[in-house]
Amino acid sequence: MIKAVIFDLDDTLYPEIDYVKSGCKAIAATLARGNKGLYDEYKHTFDEIISQSPFGVIDRFCAVYENKDFDKQNLISIYRGHKPNIKLYDDVILCLNQLKDSGIKLALLTDGRPEGQRNKIAALGIEKYFDKIVITDELGGEEYRKPNPYAYKLICENFGIGLTDCLVIGDNPDKDFFIRAYGALPKLIMRNYSLHKNKQNIDVEKITDLYQIFSFVQLSQPVRILHMVGSLGWHGVEAVVMNYYRHIDKSKVQFDFIVCSQERERYDDEIETLGGGEDL
Repeated sequence: MIKAVIFDLDDTLYPEIDYVKSGCKAIAATLARGNKGLYDEYKHTFDEIISQSPFGVIDRFCAVYENKDFDKQNLISIYRGHKPNIKLYDDVILCLNQLKDSGIKLALLTDGRPEGQRNKIAALGIEKYFDKIVITDELGGEEYRKPNPYAYKLICENFGIGLTDCLVIGDNPDKDFFIRAYGALPKLIMRNYSLHKNKQNIDVEKITDLYQIFSFVQLSQPVRILHMVGSLGWHGVEAVVMNYYRHIDKSKVQFDFIVCSQERERYDDEIETLGGGEDL
């Protein structure tokens, strides 16, 4: 039985490309010093660079403006220290709440320089959801970054469980999941699997949204989804919703309905039989 879920941060809970764009805007604003024309120019240059590749953006930006002799280290400091404008994926909060309500321990395990990672966590407002947060560089340097198993073992010791009791959710098999090479056998879930290739052919479950992890954990209460509909008669949208409702695992997901009509219609009795709620 799964007792804990260990989440990666970047590209697992939010799109990291948004952090890159946010940092580049901070650099553009600092260099422009209130000059809107310059800010627009620098931002446009960054946008063009990012559209080609999100890697090495500061080096490439400095190459474009070689004649201005920008201090690259200063730009890097601005990027790393800025307060990012980033948002969680839409499915994150519901998932975290549901897991916590079911008594499952939650850990956040992320690589990177502590200042930048802490700024991301603060901007996303997610610290309150996790029982344990580990930024690997804080453990003693870059050598503790994933796939080094030390941080995983530290989390398990803190929770008083084994790795086999864990579900690990990440996006990069070579980092997030290569712990398998050390003989550890947690359950592995890969999100955003189009971003990174599974070069080691590690055995992982692929998901497109976090709600799918409820297939692997035992919840104390089902996730409840509220639908707002005009009526519960035999109409196109209602028929599609009911078709899904009949076939889902209702021990994990339940449907409730807010209905504009006060008359009992075709699906009312069936919804009550299936365990759903209805409010007029």
